[in-house]
Amino acid sequence: MRFQTLIMIMAAVAALVLNAPDANAQPTGSISGVVLSPTGEAASDAEVRIVALGRVAEVDREGRFTFENVPAGEYLIQTSSPRHGEAVERVTVDEGATLEVTITASALFHVDDIVVTAGPQGLRRSELLQPANVLSGRKLADRQQPQLGDALAREPGMNATYFGPGSSRPVIRGLQGDRVRVLESGIGTGDASDNSPDHAVAVEPSTALRIEVLRGPATLIYGGSAIGGIVNVIDGRIPFELPTRPFSGFVEGLAGSVANELNGKVVLNGAAGRVAFHGSFLGRHTGDYSIPGFADVDHDHEQEEGEPLEEGGHKEEEAFGVLSNSAIKTLRGDVGVSWIGENGYLGVSFSGYASDYGIPVHGTHGEGDELVEGGAHGEGEHDAGDGISIDLDNRRFDFAGAWRFAGFFEELRGRAGFNDYRHFELLGEEAMSRIDNERFETRIEAQHKIARPLNGTFGFQYFDRDFGAAGEEAFAPPTDTKNWALFLYERIAAAGDRLNFEVGARYESQDVRELSSDFQRDFGSVSASGGVNWRATDPVGFYLSLGRNAKFPSAEQLFSAGPHPATQQFEIGDPTLTTESSINLDVAVQAIRGPVTGSATFFVNSFNDFIYQNLTGEEEDGLSVAAWTQDDARFTGFEIEADIEVFHRDAHHIVLRGWTDYVQAKLTATNEPVPRMPPLRFGGGVHYDQSRWRARVDVLRATEQDRVSETETPTPGYAMLDASVGYRFFTGGLVHDVSLVGTNLTDELARNSVSFIKDQAPLPGRDVRIVYRLSF
Repeated sequence: MRFQTLIMIMAAVAALVLNAPDANAQPTGSISGVVLSPTGEAASDAEVRIVALGRVAEVDREGRFTFENVPAGEYLIQTSSPRHGEAVERVTVDEGATLEVTITASALFHVDDIVVTAGPQGLRRSELLQPANVLSGRKLADRQQPQLGDALAREPGMNATYFGPGSSRPVIRGLQGDRVRVLESGIGTGDASDNSPDHAVAVEPSTALRIEVLRGPATLIYGGSAIGGIVNVIDGRIPFELPTRPFSGFVEGLAGSVANELNGKVVLNGAAGRVAFHGSFLGRHTGDYSIPGFADVDHDHEQEEGEPLEEGGHKEEEAFGVLSNSAIKTLRGDVGVSWIGENGYLGVSFSGYASDYGIPVHGTHGEGDELVEGGAHGEGEHDAGDGISIDLDNRRFDFAGAWRFAGFFEELRGRAGFNDYRHFELLGEEAMSRIDNERFETRIEAQHKIARPLNGTFGFQYFDRDFGAAGEEAFAPPTDTKNWALFLYERIAAAGDRLNFEVGARYESQDVRELSSDFQRDFGSVSASGGVNWRATDPVGFYLSLGRNAKFPSAEQLFSAGPHPATQQFEIGDPTLTTESSINLDVAVQAIRGPVTGSATFFVNSFNDFIYQNLTGEEEDGLSVAAWTQDDARFTGFEIEADIEVFHRDAHHIVLRGWTDYVQAKLTATNEPVPRMPPLRFGGGVHYDQSRWRARVDVLRATEQDRVSETETPTPGYAMLDASVGYRFFTGGLVHDVSLVGTNLTDELARNSVSFIKDQAPLPGRDVRIVYRLSF
């Protein structure tokens, strides 16, 4: 039924596009210019794009480019050069005029990143009213990890759930689960990662074009529950612009030491006439991860390697230096095709993601339970050390389109996706439970412009999710969730663009039905937020945002009632849970240009009826009982980061980087800590960039987390040393990148206080990896 709905939406949008009025009927002008290197030479290998229009041009040997018939208006122009760097400029095109621009490429330290997720047309970071993190290009390549959470965990304000290397979801300001929306090019991933930390995020960060993390008013476009923020993985599998060459892409290979990792990927883009296509494939294989010592926090560290544990140990002998049952096998493939016209595009894609990964926990699971699909085990408790693993398969079909118009409505955008997700939780070779998650999601946005200072978007979003768990050790009953929302986002510029305002509002309705009993809960609420950005001087600005968000309880939080072996918990929902609401305040100062750049952000999130999972201290079927409950809570904290350029001569840049973040969360009625909070962290390093060469040395210091709930153990502090060096060279039209990347070089024993299994699974030990990428 959902697939039929998707086909109907595709047909309706295609009919609208084919009969749409011509956007070229509006007044037009031209853009002509030149792209220069940092030393003033022609950047003859650069590409230039008009971001909002999806138009791309290559420069000639003199670095010159031209765009004809550009609708009058304001645009962001982005240039990228493999040899010389990037640049972003905002320009205004007047009717009948040719705008002449000179763009100077710069090292990534100085680039004012475009944040596509920030609003109707995308904005520069300096124009935002909220903090944003952007990973792309070489920075993203250096952060390659098997899971999205670990790839982002060293960004200010961000951590990871870390349920072993095979499953790690982003945590923002101590908030996780469905309070952090993970998107693929604007709509949800459709996996089951937001309902339990042992469920992997079914996206591949290493094939992404860019990853954007955003908080503030614009997040209302994507979901009222996204109180923590949104993480948008933009992978380009549905092309929206015509490539400048018939074929382009890259081939990459990676070898890492911490788990004997081998990783290979291929990405191919191309065009034939008005048809653009994309294809990618990734394969990853790792063994069990190395760790500096024993995995269990209760292990007597004075005992000799290989000596049997004393009575009460979980095994007769624990492996030294290895995180048992942490290996990963992953395959990912995408194919997409689009028809691209002068004023928009229509495209489809299909993707498949399969991952088989271990859950590095030990203990027990339920007594005398039946295994799925006819398998059986005997009565009594079973040692999960025999090997709990997850066999995951996710298949996804997407449709996207956009069309630009003349008049009040500037652009109509739509995207829809259907996910068929399932995974088995295995004990050895036998399946204990099966989880199915079918999800259909669509969103339609109408971008409008009332006058030059006022523009925005309003739209509609809908998803329908069928979730079910089968088997005696299934922790949740079959449920159906239907959610729809109307949203509005407006941006107003004043005082010559030095003063900008944003407002956002969203009405959201959700119905959750437990299928076996036909019991249903209905929810509805309004979320709203607003903010102001004051550019006091050219390099320095201040912003403030205030919002009210509503989060509805999920089906699992309402109806869970069973054992979940992977988390070692007997999970119990509460069908009487009510809507959670929060008041969120952000205040920040930001410096974008000059030798010192950075930001300092302070935030307060005050929750009414905060929904969280509480360990009761009781046991059921040999498992700890974890009950979903509600209390008022308050989260306060800060994120501070700064880059100081200490040397700049020609293409040579040396930058000192420093940052710190902190969040304190408490239940206001009792002053007790909210479980699983990150500690105070400090980071810093030295970064060097010279077009061909780049190098960095970074240190991360996490302090002890001793502010913990009654059922948690304190987490010791740790310090990690990371370093990398990379070299880029050219042969004809080919670009070669070779990188040597080291993480945790001092082989520090570190535990993540956010993780459910921190006492059994420390973070990986020393890792040295070599990466080679050939771009063409």
